[in-house]
Amino acid sequence: MDNHKGPARFDRSEPAGDTGQEVSVWRFAPLGDYRPPSPPVSSAASRTWASLTRLFGGSGDKAQSPAVDRDQLIVLAPEQLKRLSPSPDWAAAAQVLDHALGDWWRQDDPEQPVRFLVGPPYSGQAEMVRHWGAAHGAAVVTEPSGEQILAADADWLDHWPEAAPLWVLPHLEWCFLRHADGLSLVRQLLDRAQSGCLGRGLIGCDSWAWAFLEHVWPVRRPDAFSVQAVDGARLARLLATLATPRAGERIRFRNARSGDDLLAAPFAEEDPVRSEIAQLAAHCRGIAGLAASLWRRRLCAAPEGGEAADAATAGDNPTEVVYVAENIPEVRPAAHCGEEDVLLLHALLLHNGLAEPLLADLLPLPASRTAAGLRRLQQAGLAERHDGRWQVAAPAYVPVRDLLASRDYLCDAF
Repeated sequence: MDNHKGPARFDRSEPAGDTGQEVSVWRFAPLGDYRPPSPPVSSAASRTWASLTRLFGGSGDKAQSPAVDRDQLIVLAPEQLKRLSPSPDWAAAAQVLDHALGDWWRQDDPEQPVRFLVGPPYSGQAEMVRHWGAAHGAAVVTEPSGEQILAADADWLDHWPEAAPLWVLPHLEWCFLRHADGLSLVRQLLDRAQSGCLGRGLIGCDSWAWAFLEHVWPVRRPDAFSVQAVDGARLARLLATLATPRAGERIRFRNARSGDDLLAAPFAEEDPVRSEIAQLAAHCRGIAGLAASLWRRRLCAAPEGGEAADAATAGDNPTEVVYVAENIPEVRPAAHCGEEDVLLLHALLLHNGLAEPLLADLLPLPASRTAAGLRRLQQAGLAERHDGRWQVAAPAYVPVRDLLASRDYLCDAF
């Protein structure tokens, strides 16, 4: 018997990968099968790739057009960036997620009443869960407040949407706090969810919180899977298909220093994958949203009437040339961070962002020192505030992760 009431909006008439170029970017795999891509063997960054400047510093090959002096590069307007490099289409990813889940959500008595989708920061797992839930008419469960978590307020669980045959909880990482009083509620949630008491549901969780919760609730979870890492080929496809060319034109993304073409849109299967794109995928540990964010921050244009702009418009085929710059300052957390700052960064990652008042409750620091630490991290480009929560900034994520791992902090498995 199918207890689902809402109409599913995903089209399963064709297998995933045939429904569009961006759809074919996404993969899902059992939790332990996440494999970050390796840099190209021939790359100068094969041993370490901590420098984005090195990545876009040029390959040494013969340039295809004049390079642009970094001082002449023009910052693109927000509307241009939105056209050239918007955020990934998480709805397309959710369509592939639907194929991965199959008919689990329709079964009367499934072996696994809940499923978990785990992903590292900037991988979009929460957005995928939301889109999947919207397509199936699922109730969206809002995470408890910090006060409810610290008070172990069971009213949050008692008001679970029992009338809904299907529910989604996008942010499990926001349902606990690393505090003596902040774990009872999430333990109750996991116990009820996995026992089937809460009905059928899909739960999203950040990978750092998952690593911590494996110690809080050490129960084997065959019901968990992850967003698989993208390699250079799939990242090239994603970046190209995100871009929207102007009518009748083609977009070429060009290395601002060397003049080499890195990527073209519309995407063509026969186009070779440049080593810079493969290196970007490897640096970002295969996290598609992170790679797209770092790519977007480097897009710029040459001044009109300049030599590079003239070369870009020459030829029979109308082409819009977008330059990929190297002039973004590198983020070096080791140069800025004392032990208090490292504690702050680790807390932000374990909870996928925290409001400032809660940080003061979780850390062995006075509130004034916590506030000062956040400002230092912000000035250093290591943290930023988004929707009321402080989080590790995208350009800083990989260097911060490396720093925490070098100091033996608990890290995720991604």
